[in-house]
Amino acid sequence: VGDLTKQLARLDNTFNGVISFTDYVEGIYMGYKFYETAAEEGLIDFDKTVQYPFGYGLSYTTYAYGDLKAEKKEDSLHVTVSVSNTGERDGEEIVQCYVQDVAAKRVRPVRQLKGYKKVGLKAGETKQAEFTIPYEELSYYDWNMNKVPCEGILRVYAGGDSRAELMEEIIL
Repeated sequence: VGDLTKQLARLDNTFNGVISFTDYVEGIYMGYKFYETAAEEGLIDFDKTVQYPFGYGLSYTTYAYGDLKAEKKEDSLHVTVSVSNTGERDGEEIVQCYVQDVAAKRVRPVRQLKGYKKVGLKAGETKQAEFTIPYEELSYYDWNMNKVPCEGILRVYAGGDSRAELMEEIIL
């Protein structure tokens, strides 16, 4: 059986004999939120660093998104988006809704997933996906641990993954 270091060296010729460990911690920049924010700030080239964006899925058909609307309600944000099956086969798409708080008093991730829906579509069919996002879910904590409501410009994105380009701005 032998030593773990020697076993790893046989598997990888570039192994230098040092095993390092990553300290996984919680925070607002975990997973896709880190890559989206780092790319927005010019720290990484997203397309060269990330092979598949968060939420990406394979399908035997293609989809198109349009007619994104964000509307303020009494206690929530109501979002609708149309999704069309533009391929020749029936399929199911996971429609995803992301938000970006542009006017936050504290640094926030570029995009945060706030909802998703599985939508079955026949070839050539179009359906509406609806999301209700309570304002409570848009709030965040300041440095003194006081809850701060989302106020000002909010960008709402919808699409098939975290790199969705369809965007609507709304002022809360």
